[in-house]
Amino acid sequence: KIADQTVGLMFVNYRRHHRFEADEIDDIHLFANQAAVAIRNAQLFGGIKGQIRAQEALLRLSEEFLKVTSLRATLQLAASMAAEVLAADFADALLSISEEIAASASQPWRGTTEQSLGYNKAQATYTIAQRAPVIVEDYHAELRFAPASTISDYGIRSGLSVPILRGETCVGALMVYRTTPYRFSGQEVTLLRLIAHQTAVALEKVQHYEAIIKRSNQLKALYEASRSITDATLGFERKDILDRIVQQAVNCLAENGAGKATVGGIRLYDDRTNELVLESVYPPDRFATLAERIGERTSLQTGPDSVIKIGGARPHGLDTAPPISSETYRWIPIILNFTLSELAIPLVHHNKVIGVLAVESEQLAAFDEDDLRTLEALSELAVVAIHNSKQYDDLKRTKELVGASTALAWMG
Repeated sequence: KIADQTVGLMFVNYRRHHRFEADEIDDIHLFANQAAVAIRNAQLFGGIKGQIRAQEALLRLSEEFLKVTSLRATLQLAASMAAEVLAADFADALLSISEEIAASASQPWRGTTEQSLGYNKAQATYTIAQRAPVIVEDYHAELRFAPASTISDYGIRSGLSVPILRGETCVGALMVYRTTPYRFSGQEVTLLRLIAHQTAVALEKVQHYEAIIKRSNQLKALYEASRSITDATLGFERKDILDRIVQQAVNCLAENGAGKATVGGIRLYDDRTNELVLESVYPPDRFATLAERIGERTSLQTGPDSVIKIGGARPHGLDTAPPISSETYRWIPIILNFTLSELAIPLVHHNKVIGVLAVESEQLAAFDEDDLRTLEALSELAVVAIHNSKQYDDLKRTKELVGASTALAWMG
């Protein structure tokens, strides 16, 4: 013992019968007390050394966070550092967006470069809901949630997860795992929470940076699109102009060099038949049947009061723009049957809807407010281009009629 604290037990054994005298017992007590002092000093030294290592790791993490510029790199760094500092076999850092686990980064199984745990969504969701650390001493006995199948696949037995909090908002979860049953200490919980706090700060910085870069790229793309559409109005046929508009709509909505929209289309309103006519799709050669659908008509009158909804987006997309008119409406048919998100913008000229410009994606919740603003700006350019094209066609027809009339007059 040291200061009334028991740090261990000392045994003195003989191979034969022995009766311990009082002075022998006193000597053993002296040795035991000396051993207790040595053990406690070693424990304190080990604890201080561990704290220093942890502080150095947190400092290194802060420095590394300053260098990263993407969400995935931030999550990967957090997972890697958590695995290193807590001597874990696995670590996951997960980001929650609109109650869906949308991005994750796993620290691979030690000794390999390809296998990774993949995210343990059930525990992450539970941790985010609890907004508190979750300790699992043995996944075989876990009843609060259903662990991911990879937990058993990789022989993982214990884990610790903490929420990533940004102010009062829980934005994700940070988790570490071991392949043996283990109860994580309070000090380890505190350490992981510190890493999670640094991760939250870094995520906010990176998200702000990505938003600036994304908006800058979209403005550049919109500028290039405006030039392209303007050039296309000079002497081009209407079909060529519409093709250029749809192409620029798809290309404008890109993120980190990758397109968010799988396909785009433009439908113009035929007021004589009360129908929308599919005039152009892009890319026309990526899917075999797209080109065949040019000219496809969609009736706006399916019942005495039915109108079609132009504007806004399908479920999992972005619900924003209102329908053309009030109460009963239905969606414009999608171009691809595996579309999961759609963003549709009405083309309005002098308060009259002349068509709709839409982009579709294979991703859930693919489009956001920035995409909406970008496509709205592009739609305004498209309206001008379509109107100018119509005026050009009208002027061309008028010129032909005047020419024909003049020829008839000369012929007497």
